[in-house]
Amino acid sequence: MLNVALIYWLAKLFTKMEKNPAAGGTIGFFVGIIFVFYIGFGLSRCYVVTGHNEYTHYLVLGEPEYDMKEGGTIKVAIDGGECMVINDTEDDIIVEEVQYGGFSFSDNNNWIEANKAECVEGGSIDYFFDDEPPDEISVNSDSDEVIKLWLRHRRR
Repeated sequence: MLNVALIYWLAKLFTKMEKNPAAGGTIGFFVGIIFVFYIGFGLSRCYVVTGHNEYTHYLVLGEPEYDMKEGGTIKVAIDGGECMVINDTEDDIIVEEVQYGGFSFSDNNNWIEANKAECVEGGSIDYFFDDEPPDEISVNSDSDEVIKLWLRHRRR
């Protein structure tokens, strides 16, 4: 929708400037495509755990700050290929890797202490709390390895 609006607006602008409106439409098309790719691939994900089995998912652009309930501020600075998990509770949580395919076991777990934050490898979390990962998923072949992330509470 935005792309269509940019094409229309720039074509009209080029017509008023007594230039070729097709050139304005073409420029609008490419500016719109660049914007869509930037929004689609330039945004990072941040998950804020606020209570027992309660979380909020944010798409983050730039480096905003998050105000914790207990006081203090966390700067949400996320590198490419990572997501951030903010634990705004009194309990420890874990982001566990679940590996499908291949012949090895994943041992990468990220413990996130109460009232702390951590950047986690992987662009997004796939399973949350009691939504346990399935025992198996479909992959393209035996050699393909798929890693999913599961945000859960510490087992007692």
